Amino acid sequence: MSSRPQVIHHLAPGSDLRTGCTSDAYAPARLSEDGFVHCSGSVEVTLAVACDYFADLDEALFVLTIDPSKLRAELRFEAPAPIPDAGRDHLEGTEKFPHVYGPIEREAIRAVGRLERDGGRYHWPERFRSLDATLDSL
Repeated sequence: MSSRPQVIHHLAPGSDLRTGCTSDAYAPARLSEDGFVHCSGSVEVTLAVACDYFADLDEALFVLTIDPSKLRAELRFEAPAPIPDAGRDHLEGTEKFPHVYGPIEREAIRAVGRLERDGGRYHWPERFRSLDATLDSL
């Protein structure tokens, strides 16, 4: 990818968001296992990832809108790193995904929205809030 996108997205169940946030950064549980934070670019791909990986989630799913220019950790655009036993629809038409090799600084998180689900499909949030306001509501 020749230029950095203005935003990337990360999906987080409410419990991961709550437990992964410190006063400085957000580190999802999979960071220690995978070595990076899984992210996506477009709204369409992010929704496809949500449906492939979180179709059976029994809690709220949030999307973090991240400003790549505020990341301290390395951001790489790499081939997909699918999680075993997940759907594959999100892989169609996407060659590379953004991977963040370290925690995501709170200042890089522009906004957080709750994805709504209807009939097994997720829909993009109509409203976004700050990370602090979202954490206060959990």
